[in-house]
Order: sequence, then C-alpha cells, then structure tokens
Amino acid sequence: MVVTMDTEEKCLLLYPSNIWSGIEKKINDLPSFSKNHRRIQRILIGHAEDLDIDSAGRILLSKPLRSATEMSKKITLIGQGEKFEIWSEDIWNSKVNNWRAEETDETEQSVLSDLRI
Repeated sequence: MVVTMDTEEKCLLLYPSNIWSGIEKKINDLPSFSKNHRRIQRILIGHAEDLDIDSAGRILLSKPLRSATEMSKKITLIGQGEKFEIWSEDIWNSKVNNWRAEETDETEQSVLSDLRI
C-alpha cells in the first residue's frame, strides 16, 4: 500500500501499490514548468510513503503525515473506489455536517443525472 497527502483536503489517500504505480507515472509525466503541476507533484509524490500491513491488519502512519492532517487517535477510513481516504474523525464529522448543510447549486447539472440514477 502507498499513502500520500490529498492536494485539497486535510486527509490522506491510501492506494494499493499497483494502482499507485499508474498514478505516479501520470503525475511524473506532467510538465514540471507548470506551477499547478509542480504543486501536485510535490504534494502527492513528495509525501508518498510505502506502507506494510502488520499481522493484526494495522498500518503505521508517519508523524509528518499525521501532523499535516491533524490526526490523533480516532480516524475514519472512507472507501473511494480504487483508493481509501483516511481522515481525522473530528475533521471528517465537521466536513460531513458542512456538506449536508450546503444547498444544491441549481445552476449546475445534477450529478445524479450524470450517473443516470
């Protein structure tokens, strides 16, 4: 497994190694002369760490990654397709409450219609 920081939120992204290798290649192939591309490269690749799962099914997150994402004892693991997001439980709960309180922007096409649900 590979863990790295998210570029927009205070959470970590956890990828299976085989998925991460494809993402890493795409990120490395971005032109390094673009400010936005360099930012993505520095955050995602610069903070990527290989992880091992111990015999009890646990992973150890490094202090720099925990500090940057304000993680303490309680975390929340969110499945997101081919990756997981790892959040501080407090930050996750705050985000969910904010998202639920947001009003739908009626000027945008519905995400659900894009999914044909």
